[in-house]
Amino acid sequence: MTETNAMSHDSGTARNALSSGIASVVLAVLFFTPWFGEYLLYGSMVMGIVAVVFGILAIKRGQPKGMAVTGLVLGLLTALLGVAVLIFALAFVGVFSS
Repeated sequence: MTETNAMSHDSGTARNALSSGIASVVLAVLFFTPWFGEYLLYGSMVMGIVAVVFGILAIKRGQPKGMAVTGLVLGLLTALLGVAVLIFALAFVGVFSS
């Protein structure tokens, strides 16, 4: 088996990180459209966390770094965006006021 074949079979975790990161971005964008509800934000945060976990695993396993880092960054950004929107929504409702 050649080296390129070995790498193509060993990039599953990096591919999962990238696809989870892209899915989390798509869900985050769809959250801001008027047709969908808050559950897309929750889904975006979950997919972002999944992308971060897969990205870290892929980097530790020595898989293709570009896919792993891209999935890691996309997942981290959308997870942080989801947390920021939730905190803003809770502050707007007045949960944190005394």
